[in-house]
Amino acid sequence: MEKYVRIVQKLTSLNIKLVAVDFDQTIINMHTCGVWQFSSKSLVPRVRPSFKQFFKAALSCGDLHVAIVTKSPQISLIREVMEQALPECDTSRIHYRGADGEWKEVKGVSKEANSVSGSNVKLYMCRTNTCNAVTNKSRIADQKLL
Repeated sequence: MEKYVRIVQKLTSLNIKLVAVDFDQTIINMHTCGVWQFSSKSLVPRVRPSFKQFFKAALSCGDLHVAIVTKSPQISLIREVMEQALPECDTSRIHYRGADGEWKEVKGVSKEANSVSGSNVKLYMCRTNTCNAVTNKSRIADQKLL
């Protein structure tokens, strides 16, 4: 856990305000294809331990916002998974953006930052006025954050 606390501290020291993480094949170790027909409980064991620790650290920090982004329309399922995976955390602080048609574009923010269409984008680090997309091809190594 200490490692993830240091990562969150480093992000906030860099004035990062928001970390958004993809759900399928990132937070969980499989792809639901947006049509999961089983219970949320069956997905909880598929939440990667590293993301549990990161979310615990991030949610305990008042200066960092966290979001889960997905192409899936099953936002309520994803919310239930996170509530069950992090029972000791205030998961109401997690923002969700998906293909459920329930959110509108934010004025003054680039189309790319409003979109969940980039399939290889796994994480956005947003500073006050800019967003840097980190893709699978250019991940930030833990060493750079620590």
